[in-house]
Amino acid sequence: MSAGTRDHKYDAILPARVEARLLCIGARSSGFLLFTLTAFLWVGLLTWSVKDPSLTHPAGTSTGNAAGPLGAVLSELLLQTLGLGAVVCLLAPVIWGLELIYSERVSFFAPSRQTPSLACVL
Repeated sequence: MSAGTRDHKYDAILPARVEARLLCIGARSSGFLLFTLTAFLWVGLLTWSVKDPSLTHPAGTSTGNAAGPLGAVLSELLLQTLGLGAVVCLLAPVIWGLELIYSERVSFFAPSRQTPSLACVL
C-alpha cells in the first residue's frame, strides 16, 4: 500500500443521512444566493442611467437605479468592462443558480445541450 492511499473509508462524524441533508440544504441555499445576486445585478443593469453617481462620475444627486447606489456602481463597472455583453455573461450564473435550487448540483456542462439556447439569446 502506498503512502497516499487508504483502503478504508473515512470515519464520518455525522450519519450519512444527516450529511446528505446538510449538503442538500447547502446546495439549495447557495443556488438561491447565486440566483438572487444575479437578479440584483440584472436589475441594476436594466435601470442603469448615465446620470447615476458612480465611481467614475461622482454626483451630488440621488441615484435613480432600482438597485440603489451599490447597483449603480456595479452596473457601471460591468458596462465599462464588458459592455452589453454583461447581460449575456449573467446568463450562466442564473442557470447554475436554478440548477442548484432544483437538482442540488450543477451538472456537467454539455455544449451540445447548451449551444442552441445560447445561440437564440445571441
